[in-house]
Amino acid sequence: MASQRNPPVQTQPRTYTVTLKSLLALPFRICNPPPAVGKVRSFGVTPLFNVRLEDVLERKHLPPLGLKDFEEWLLYVEMCPENLYFILWLNDYTCKYEQWAAHSKTQQYNSRDYRTSWNVHNSSQLAMFYARAKQTFFTPNSEYELDLPSNILAPFHMSHGSSHPDPAVFAEVEIETRRLLEKSLRRFVSAQFNNVGNNRVLCGIIAGLFLCLTGSVPPLIVNFTRGESRWLRLTALPGLWLGLTILLAALNGICVGVYIFGDLRQLRKFELSRPSISKPQPLSCPRQRPAISSPMPGPPPQPVRVPVPLPPPPPSSPTPLAAIYTHDSHSLYRASSISSCSSIESSSTFSGSSYNPGDAIIHISPAYYDPDPVDGPATSPVTPDPVFMFPAKPIGIAEACESGAGTFTTTATFIHPFDLSDEDDEFERSKRLPEERQHISPFDFDSLPPRRPHCSNAPTPTQKHPRVHEDVLIIEPESQAPLAQNPLSITAFLERIQSRCNVRGWMVRSTDAEMGNLPGGEEPAAPVGHKRLRKIVSYRKRFKLVKAVPSFGVPLTKVLNPIVVRGQWEIVVRSAIISFFVSWVIIGSLLAVPVVR
Repeated sequence: MASQRNPPVQTQPRTYTVTLKSLLALPFRICNPPPAVGKVRSFGVTPLFNVRLEDVLERKHLPPLGLKDFEEWLLYVEMCPENLYFILWLNDYTCKYEQWAAHSKTQQYNSRDYRTSWNVHNSSQLAMFYARAKQTFFTPNSEYELDLPSNILAPFHMSHGSSHPDPAVFAEVEIETRRLLEKSLRRFVSAQFNNVGNNRVLCGIIAGLFLCLTGSVPPLIVNFTRGESRWLRLTALPGLWLGLTILLAALNGICVGVYIFGDLRQLRKFELSRPSISKPQPLSCPRQRPAISSPMPGPPPQPVRVPVPLPPPPPSSPTPLAAIYTHDSHSLYRASSISSCSSIESSSTFSGSSYNPGDAIIHISPAYYDPDPVDGPATSPVTPDPVFMFPAKPIGIAEACESGAGTFTTTATFIHPFDLSDEDDEFERSKRLPEERQHISPFDFDSLPPRRPHCSNAPTPTQKHPRVHEDVLIIEPESQAPLAQNPLSITAFLERIQSRCNVRGWMVRSTDAEMGNLPGGEEPAAPVGHKRLRKIVSYRKRFKLVKAVPSFGVPLTKVLNPIVVRGQWEIVVRSAIISFFVSWVIIGSLLAVPVVR
């Protein structure tokens, strides 16, 4: 059994504080937006951008549209990271398969020179790589089982076949998986335009309404009550325009109070749960290195020979299996084997000419053996069972339920986060490509994050229910209680109403019904006649859960992707344009009202 590796601790993105200098740069940012790359024509306030899935997989986009950000969206919001992990595995598997095929073809071609027949041998590494993928993505009820039709996954459930098939076999699975990822990517890109959480959006809505009322109603009331000139009603236009702009932008996820200070956004809830990056702290008491003067000329000093006192010999009959430890104030010594003791004897014999052997006696004790041997695979005996056992997951479902695991788990460690080492240096940042700052390691099954456990009582295999997820709890109604003796009483009437509310089949998640943690943004399966339950939960509710951060005091981080910067600029500008026309229509209609004398 392989030892479990501790995943590295993920930290928060680098945070920034708002300054007056960033506020002064607002006119330049409004007049010089990034180019509209991949923009699709739309008539709503929130723009649409066509972001290619291949560009995200190849790490060509900066945060918050990077590969790591997309993984977090699938893991925490849509609950379907298996689609991304399968595509990444298939890319690695295709590269390894092509290398093995090219090597086998070269060996077969070279064997013609020696007039020998070369039989193509299977690769054990490829076979193991495919076996792990088959167990992870194609095994029913596995942790990362692909949510695809059974007719597509049926060929991979058969035992016969190649130990590592050609990547063309996965063509249909890849097409369906990419189709699901394309839909998830469109929702992911639109969601990244939001720069604040739910509470701050609510504050923006309230602030917009307040400015609309306080900026327009008082001037209009004063004008109408005093009978002043109708052109003075235009003083209500700036307040109404500003309030509607803030209100419309907040309804589309943009807080103008944050946007005016730069291209910033609040941290998500899963980012706040991670430790922040600590700044380097200077040493409070630095150690002063003493000055070393040059040696004085003269003959070298003569070595002083001091007899080495050794401890008395141990008892004559030591315990053969006891581990002897000798504790010192600085180190811990341990007698290990006869070979180490014999080496001490040889070294002491060699240096015996430097002092009198009678001054110290070296005693060689018998060999001691550890009670728990730590032999490696080279010295341990071979087990008779040749069946390979896959390493267990770091946290099991039962253990996680008992320990109360959190909502946000770790992410895949082979997908590295964005490198922020040279973010402050604009010149160095411009020289490095986005893919050079978002490294990715070879696909590793042991580095996959544990899925969030669901502590529910799933139906046993013997029960015959519709095909649902294993963490879906079937809630059956209790047996109907007998009605009251008097059918015309109030108690009997309430009992009849209660009996109407009993439904024969309800399928809800015991832990995620209120948050909607279903894979792929789908709704819980329900029997025929209860299709309304399928619209209860969606990915929107889970995205609200991710954005459930306080209104104020939340750290801000920079938005580096020009597509997201352009999208936020489009929302603010469109909100201002629409608000101007709405304000002008309202104030213009009030200008037509004659002055009452």
